[in-house]
Amino acid sequence: MSFNFSNQNLSDRSFQGENLDGADFSYADIRGCNFNNASLRGANFQGVKAGQTIKDLFLVWIFVIIVGILAFHAISQMMFSIITRTPEDPFWGFALALFISLGISGVLLPLSYEFDNYLNNLFGTKFVWQRIITSLSAGASGALMGFYYGGIAAGGKNPQAAGISAFIAAIVISGVSFYFIRGILPILIHTIATISAYGFTFLLSAKAATYLSTDKFLPGIALGIFSLLSFKLTFACLNLTIKNIFTYKTTSFHGADLTNAIFKNARLHHSDFTGIKDYQ
Repeated sequence: MSFNFSNQNLSDRSFQGENLDGADFSYADIRGCNFNNASLRGANFQGVKAGQTIKDLFLVWIFVIIVGILAFHAISQMMFSIITRTPEDPFWGFALALFISLGISGVLLPLSYEFDNYLNNLFGTKFVWQRIITSLSAGASGALMGFYYGGIAAGGKNPQAAGISAFIAAIVISGVSFYFIRGILPILIHTIATISAYGFTFLLSAKAATYLSTDKFLPGIALGIFSLLSFKLTFACLNLTIKNIFTYKTTSFHGADLTNAIFKNARLHHSDFTGIKDYQ
């Protein structure tokens, strides 16, 4: 038995894991549809409209803007509170912890993607360590947000409460991000990571300028070079965020069997074909 979905509006429907061999989807609207791990041998997708719906794209942009504003506010407030700290300062430990957290959250993430792509091209396979790095970055992002907003919720003068909320947020987001690599969570992580990368780059460049202004040229030049590299990674992180935005709730054929499936004249903008089987 074959199914006839021709010329229908199927937006945001899920066909995950279903047997749809020989199904006719010709000229249907399949934007946002989930065909993950479905059997679609010989299915007809001629003239389909795939990708994202305008509604989903609009909603995810609103989400990113809200998260971005919250992250920018938190990181900016913490960043400017430690920018003049020195090793002799009693708050130097907090300054160092913030700097390291920003680096793990923002810079480590795009760096790991670059390296993972290199290994994938070299060996033709994905490695689980990429998910581990993403989980670490997510944990650092959670710790940053948890520390600031947990501290605010506790009245702003309770470092113990801020530390506890940072720890809880780090553990929860890190664990969840390891298992949920699709959907809205990666967008949340990448948005915060982009702001963190900006903060990391700003602190590096500010410290470089301080050294150079006091004629300490060697550390100043070294930090200046690192800040330029960090600036590049900030844009790489931004690109990852944008990529996640435009692949959120897009038509997904991840892991589907598309043997002899027909896609003539189909509009497949941003559709996900990762892990498909035997597509010819």
